[in-house]
Amino acid sequence: MGIPQEFEKGRLMSLLEVKNLQVRVEEREILHGLSLTVNKGEVHAIMGPNGSGKSTLSHVIAGKPGYEVTGGEILFNGEDVLEMEPNERAAKGVFLAFQYPVEIPGVATMTFLRTALNAQRKARGESEFSTPDFLKKVREVASRLNIPQDMLRRGVNVGFSGGEKKRNEVLQMALFEPSLCILDEMDSGLDIDALRIAADGVNALRSKDRAMVVLSLIHISADRLGRRQRAPVSGSRVPRDHALSAAAELHRSGRRARDVEGPGGEEWRQGTGARAGGVRLRPVRRRRRVSEPIMNVALVKSNMERSLGEVFAAARSRLPGTGAVAETRQKAFEEFARQGLPHRRVEEWKYTDLRVLLREVAPLAEAPDQAAFARAAAAVKSLGINGTQKLVLVDGVFAPQLSDIAALEAGLRVQALREVLETSGEILKAGVASDAVISLNTAMATDGVVVAVADGAVLAKPVHVVHVATRSGAAAFTRSQLTVGKGARATLVESFIAAEGATAYQAHDAVIVSVGDGAELQHVRLMEDALDAANITTGFFRLGGKAKLNTFNLTRGGSVSRYQGFITFAGEGSELATNGVNLLGGRRHGDTTLLVEDVYKRQLLVDHAVPHCESRELFKGVLDGHGRGVFQGKIIVRPDAQKTDGKMMTRALLLSDEAEMDNKPELEIFADDVTCGHGATAGALDESLLFYLRARGLPEKEAQALLIEAFVGEAIESIVDDDLRDVAVATAQRWLAVRD
Repeated sequence: MGIPQEFEKGRLMSLLEVKNLQVRVEEREILHGLSLTVNKGEVHAIMGPNGSGKSTLSHVIAGKPGYEVTGGEILFNGEDVLEMEPNERAAKGVFLAFQYPVEIPGVATMTFLRTALNAQRKARGESEFSTPDFLKKVREVASRLNIPQDMLRRGVNVGFSGGEKKRNEVLQMALFEPSLCILDEMDSGLDIDALRIAADGVNALRSKDRAMVVLSLIHISADRLGRRQRAPVSGSRVPRDHALSAAAELHRSGRRARDVEGPGGEEWRQGTGARAGGVRLRPVRRRRRVSEPIMNVALVKSNMERSLGEVFAAARSRLPGTGAVAETRQKAFEEFARQGLPHRRVEEWKYTDLRVLLREVAPLAEAPDQAAFARAAAAVKSLGINGTQKLVLVDGVFAPQLSDIAALEAGLRVQALREVLETSGEILKAGVASDAVISLNTAMATDGVVVAVADGAVLAKPVHVVHVATRSGAAAFTRSQLTVGKGARATLVESFIAAEGATAYQAHDAVIVSVGDGAELQHVRLMEDALDAANITTGFFRLGGKAKLNTFNLTRGGSVSRYQGFITFAGEGSELATNGVNLLGGRRHGDTTLLVEDVYKRQLLVDHAVPHCESRELFKGVLDGHGRGVFQGKIIVRPDAQKTDGKMMTRALLLSDEAEMDNKPELEIFADDVTCGHGATAGALDESLLFYLRARGLPEKEAQALLIEAFVGEAIESIVDDDLRDVAVATAQRWLAVRD
């Protein structure tokens, strides 16, 4: 019969053995030769002033990065924990109750508890809790510890008092059932009543199989826990060669390592962007740029532009519309030829140089055949967006056989662009002279959908326009229009996807939206093109009086993408909320630009031309690998647009040193009585948040995913429709699942 694990060479094995531990941080020795033995069922108290190394000891046992162990070992149940990741130590039964538990905005407490608990169980080979079983368990534990249910419905430690944060730590101890609990100054920041409540909760968890190590400045917390053993203290001081780096002189403060200068200190500090509803960021050092020599260069046509001329000439016979329509196309292409492809010397395109990014022109996609329609149908089905009124475009051609034309709601009318252009070309005249890519779209648009919502109609189901690419190496040019009548309410969803096997294609789209007086429109755009595709889309939005527009854009596909929006307030009392998320990895380039241009001067995206209007813009970017994100936005308040309230914010999360984000928010204000503001931040994930999650059992990638979801969640939460919000969350989760 084998020797039980609890015994080693004939003696009882200790739960925790710290042997001659030596630790330093940034060349400063914190622990030198500390030894400690803890057996099951024991409570140990280690007391000393700030800077004595108590937190360093707890962080090293739990596995916090940033500490250099120069000697000694730490054994937990006979295993060397120094070789384990923080989440592995947590799964083995090590729990660190933090001195200053961090706040994690956007991560619900219940989501965090279930994710952490199941991560630990999975690591131990145990079955994971289902949602009903988890809810039952956590409610039982909370009731036993007298923890109110409203604490469980809030974000992790967000807005908690010091006592509530410590009680949350106790709740986690009870839920995770560790065999070793390390309490790092649980008395810090608490009054005597809060300390009593926390201590009572800890005492309720004591058992013969669980050991506790209490780190404290004073005797009170150790006394309340009924200490079994206390670290030896000789008088008021410890000899200079004591294992703790600072003298253990009670009631006198000393220097201690802090997280703002290095690991080992306070967990509560505010990072860049904290308290603004998103995950905190830490500053990223700016990379030095090499200045470029100034040269006078004559603009010449690129190979791409010459090829586009050939494509237009070859495609003219296939493009719908004759007479005035054909003349409009010709003038638009001449305007494009005059301007050429946008490049870095064009201010609005300075970060997205299409002459460089689009090296080859894709020929116009052939008209889809039955095989293309079949592949497109499979792609639409895989989207998983149900309960909508689908309008499907395949390779730039409207496909009524894949659309819900026969089941449209009352008050909703749909036509193919190709049909409309047989009698009128007005839809092609929007923005002809404003931008080269718009002119190109005007010249090349093959089809689209023209949708009208009658005055006063309230649509129960979203209108879902699905763009499907089936041809590799081909280009589709589409233009659509949505008119929402006075007092009507509607939801528009746009999806860009690829059929299986479709690669290296180009999508050039424009959508013209008019929201009538008193009308409301929810707009959700999901771009999931093939990873080597290019997508250039323009949106024109016009809001009537007292109209409401809530628009959201999510980009996770395409090697090159640009979404530019032109929004104009045409009536008083209108409201705009425009939000977006870009998820970019590899070498992908994603550009969100909010601009307006007229024939006199370049203006802005959000044009406050009338008074008493409100706009809110929030954009989040997550960049990995060599991904590059771009956000440009401008709010203009014209002289008569008094009482305007406009705010714009963009935040970027950089997951690698090579990722890059270019932000350019702008304001132009020509009125006096306004409230306007803009801002931009860029940074990396806060290491203290990551460690907190990993110390609760989450592997690094899962911990990062949870923080990233919280970061983008603020923008996604702007989606009003619950089902569409879930679709956006699932889209983000798919990106997280495949990132390296």
